[in-house]
This record gives sequence, C-alpha cells and structure tokens, in this order.
Amino acid sequence: MYEDRSGHIWFGSDNGVSRYDGKSFQNFKMNKATVPVTADSVHISVYQEQFRKIIPCTMM
Repeated sequence: MYEDRSGHIWFGSDNGVSRYDGKSFQNFKMNKATVPVTADSVHISVYQEQFRKIIPCTMM
C-alpha cells in the first residue's frame, strides 16, 4: 500500500494495481502475457519516483 503526493492510496495485488481517491477505486490490470513470470504467485508493490510517476514493481 502506498499514498502518493496527491493523497491517492495505491494497492498492489497479483492482478494489478488499484488507486483509491477517497471516493472510488480505479483498477489497472496487469497483462500477465507481457510480464515474464516464472512463479504462480506474483505480488505487486507500488512506489512514486521523483517526477511523481507511479511505478508498479513485480516481485515473486
């Protein structure tokens, strides 16, 4: 879980990333066909880089 500089809460899961703006969720699904996955379970963490871009990171 990550709170960005705008106050949005980001959640990572094995299906992608969700953003909560205080009223509703917006879901961003991961395209598993384009992600090199060698394990059945993938966790996505979220961070914000210096130019305010949200970066999802896959971890096995």
